[in-house]
Amino acid sequence: MTQPSISLILQYLSIVKDYFGINSYKETFSNLKNINLGVKNNKQAKDVLEENFVNENLDLVAFVLYVEDRYLFDRKQFHITFMDILNSKRDPVIFKDKIIYESKSKFEKYKRGYSTIEQQLIRQYSISDQAYRYKCRRKLFFDWIYTPLFSKAICRRKSRVYGKKKKIAKKELIWNLKMMFLYNYFINVLKNPKNKNELIKNMSKQSRVEENVYKKMFEIFNKSSKKEEMKRKIQDNLQKEYNFY
Repeated sequence: MTQPSISLILQYLSIVKDYFGINSYKETFSNLKNINLGVKNNKQAKDVLEENFVNENLDLVAFVLYVEDRYLFDRKQFHITFMDILNSKRDPVIFKDKIIYESKSKFEKYKRGYSTIEQQLIRQYSISDQAYRYKCRRKLFFDWIYTPLFSKAICRRKSRVYGKKKKIAKKELIWNLKMMFLYNYFINVLKNPKNKNELIKNMSKQSRVEENVYKKMFEIFNKSSKKEEMKRKIQDNLQKEYNFY
C-alpha cells in the first residue's frame, strides 16, 4: 500500500472518529476495567465466589439482570435478537398482568432507548459528551457496530494470556465479559447500591419507571423461581475457566 493511500485511510478514520464523537480505546478500556470484584491477578474463579461483595449483592444483581436484560447470558450477540423476542413471547415476564404500567412495543422501546446492558455501558464510556445527543448516530453506530467490535477486541487482547489456548479463550471469554459488564453496570451506573431501597431508587433515576413499580417488581421477583435462575446464571459465569480476573 502506498504512502498516500495510508494517509488517506488515516484521514478518513480521523473524520469518522470526530463525526461519531468516539473516545480513544485506551480511555474507554480504562473506564471499563475499573471493576475487578475485589480480586486482582487471580485466575481462580472459585475464589471470586467467596468474595463478600459478590455474595452480599447477588440477590440485587439477579434482580437487575432479570429486569434489564434477562437473556444476557443466553446469547453471544451484544444486541437484542429475534430469538430474544421469541423467548419473551414463550416466557413472558413474571410481572405481566400483576403490575399496571405503561407498555410499549419492542420497536417503541428500542426507539425510546431500550438497549442491552453491554450497549448501555460501552456507549456511556465511548461517546464524548457533545456527541451523546445525536440519537440516530448513537443507536445505529455505537449499538450495532462499535459495541461488538470493541467487546471482541477486549476478548482478543485478554486471550493472549492463555497461550496455546488463546483461540478457545477468544471465543469463551465473551461470557465472562458479559458478567463483568453486568457488575460494572451495577457498580458504576446504579452507584453500587447497598440494599433494596437504594437499588430501586437508582434504577428509577435511570429509567422512566416509578419507584413504587420497581418495589412491586422486586416483591414478585423475590418470591419467584426466576430469582434462583438468575443467580445460577451469574454464578455459572463467575466460574468460567476463561475469565478476566
